[in-house]
Amino acid sequence: MSFGYMGQGTHYLANKVGEALAERPTDLVVLGGVNDAASGRSAAHAIEGLKRVYAAAKAAGVRVVGVTITPWGAYRRTNARQQAVSAAVNRWVLNEAPVDAAVDTSVLGDADGRLLSRYDSGDHLHLNAAGQRALGRQIYEAAFR
Repeated sequence: MSFGYMGQGTHYLANKVGEALAERPTDLVVLGGVNDAASGRSAAHAIEGLKRVYAAAKAAGVRVVGVTITPWGAYRRTNARQQAVSAAVNRWVLNEAPVDAAVDTSVLGDADGRLLSRYDSGDHLHLNAAGQRALGRQIYEAAFR
């Protein structure tokens, strides 16, 4: 089951996580933060929202899989500050977040943080079908293998 909220930030996710938890999952895979960065919010703001999501899941006895923000450095409206926010959120997810498993999506991009063309839907932000499969493999390898 999917509870994706396109165009929303992590605080919106935190306010909606109860909908996902009402389904009584055993695991919750959480990818959030790009909309916070894109809208000019700080890494601290995005991290606070993610902490709330993770805490709600943990309180419900749900295993949490944290996924880093996917590469989006070539998106037409991105800038260095937004990319720095994404990088800070990603470092936190990988190194400090209270998650049961962390998924590093950097393998979907190049050294400059741009989504690889084979995974790009065309807007340099969203994953195409091949990118979704690759992300699914990354999640499986990191969290469910």
